[in-house]
Parts: sequence; C-alpha cells; structure tokens
Amino acid sequence: NWAADTDPIAVQTYPALGTAFEDVVVSGRESLLKPQAEIYQLLLGRNDLAASDCVFIDDSPKNIAGAQAVGIDGIVFTGAAALRTALQSRGLL
Repeated sequence: NWAADTDPIAVQTYPALGTAFEDVVVSGRESLLKPQAEIYQLLLGRNDLAASDCVFIDDSPKNIAGAQAVGIDGIVFTGAAALRTALQSRGLL
C-alpha cells in the first residue's frame, strides 16, 4: 500500500523502480488496498495473468491471506534466506 503522492518521490529517489517491472500497481493510484481482493484481481487482469502462475511476497500475513483468497501463492517475507528457501522449494530459483 502506497500513497499516490509519494510514489513519484520514490521513483525519483530510486529510478530503477520505474524500469524494473513491467507493471506496478500502486494502491493510492488505484484507490484499492491490500488485502482487498480487488487489488490482486486488478494486477492479474491488467497483465493477463493466471493467479495460479503467481507468487505474492509481503511481510504482512494479512496481505498474503488476501492474495491466497484469489488463488495466488503467497510467501510471508521474514528475511532473504527464508525467501530464497521458499522460492527454491517452489522451483523458482
């Protein structure tokens, strides 16, 4: 969840944020918040993605539950080593 007015500041401060991803869903621009199902569905629909092909990573278990409710696999981020292990166990690394 990110406010619409601070998102441009983040991209200005860290320009790679503006080019690292094909699409970025900013909650403040979309007037949606995690863990609302609609924010995940917006990302899926806008990018023609199947929920079952996606993994959502967040440090909030509540946000992970929101993603899982629409069929997206979720990983609670607790640290780099644990994330690496979780991604490896899914065959993604």
